[in-house]
Amino acid sequence: MAETTFSNGKQSGVQAVRRALDLLLALSRAGGEASLNQLRQSTGLNKSTAYQLLAALRARGFVEQDNETRRYRLGPTVLEIAACFLDESDLITRAESVLKQIRDRTGETATLHLLVGDQRVTVAKAESQNTLRRAAALGEVAPLLRGAAGKCIVAFMGARRIQSIISRAQRSGALKKSETQFFLKNLASIRAKGFWINRGEHAPEGFGVAVPLFGAGGEVIGSLALSGPLQRLTASLRELALELLTEGAQRIGAPHSLRELRSKAVEPDIARSRAL
Repeated sequence: MAETTFSNGKQSGVQAVRRALDLLLALSRAGGEASLNQLRQSTGLNKSTAYQLLAALRARGFVEQDNETRRYRLGPTVLEIAACFLDESDLITRAESVLKQIRDRTGETATLHLLVGDQRVTVAKAESQNTLRRAAALGEVAPLLRGAAGKCIVAFMGARRIQSIISRAQRSGALKKSETQFFLKNLASIRAKGFWINRGEHAPEGFGVAVPLFGAGGEVIGSLALSGPLQRLTASLRELALELLTEGAQRIGAPHSLRELRSKAVEPDIARSRAL
């Protein structure tokens, strides 16, 4: 490994690796997004060293930086590493049997999505055996603001994180400002009910039913979803899907009561946010 020189004059490739990993850990523990100053304070690095390391991580795709806010977030290279780990993780092992049971009971495609940065990644699936079905691709990366699986994740994030995600989506054109209030109402409904159902959002003739998935600390880490042709979404299937998905999320993730999670959720007041 080539030696790296920092502003303090010290040279150590191993030390550089340790500091870079510290920055990635700090970014992850900050919810996937943080400012340079926040990262510097949490790692104890001086500003120049932190900046140089983050620049190196950006070059390799481990982190990204928002052009306007200058805040850092986890990048796509993290997905590649996460995919290798998830192949062997207990979470995926638990999920596979749960997804198959949901698929067998409903006849539709069941999927597990995990939160990475501003996106959700499909990490496990059990596809419907019907000829007409929702095809799911492992490793598929999708935005959080569209679809039941994404919205169920965003709904249980903190207000600041929601603000930041919506702001970036508006700047990129992925979300119109005129759609923001309606989107926030969707999030409030999800927090109140604990699930979301979409009809024709991704495909005109498709449906999606999803519930959030939580980690040991009560933080949202992903979602569990069922999808298929809209013509097969009967009232009985909807009720069965919600029952199985809710039970499945409790078995795969950490069990938490909806009342407890709603009490922790902070209502984002995006309307008065300077970010918009």
